[in-house]
Amino acid sequence: MKINKSMNRRKLLVTSAAFAATTAMGVLPSVASSERAAVDAFYRGNEFTFCDLKYLQNIWGKDNYEAKVFAGQKILNGNVEFFRGELKYAKEIGVKKGIRCEYRDADNPFFSYQDVEKLAKYWNTPTVWDAKLKIGSLLELPNQNGNRIIQADLKLAK
Repeated sequence: MKINKSMNRRKLLVTSAAFAATTAMGVLPSVASSERAAVDAFYRGNEFTFCDLKYLQNIWGKDNYEAKVFAGQKILNGNVEFFRGELKYAKEIGVKKGIRCEYRDADNPFFSYQDVEKLAKYWNTPTVWDAKLKIGSLLELPNQNGNRIIQADLKLAK
């Protein structure tokens, strides 16, 4: 088979693409693992939820994932108390702007339908829907204790 200039160019392009891909693979896992560590730090301890991210996104101007990473980095850097203060401020501003949380924003941990049924009975709410509304309201508390209140009540309800 005769090799011409176009075959050499294709070979060069393929080699360059392979080099770029392997180089990126060597760099990206490092970045991905530090971002993963930050996201894990955000969710560790079942304190913070997606609801919190809604408020933080509003003041930081970041999307959901960026806000998780940014918040987790603050926690990893030992700025937990400062972060809690920032979250309290974000919730106060967000509530004034009409940002609200719903049952499905409670993602740390996720609460099953059966969990909500137990909470409805424990809280003596007329319906499961009312319990879902209460979960959303508790998540909006500026002092961030809402998620822990829900978890504690669920343990008592079981």
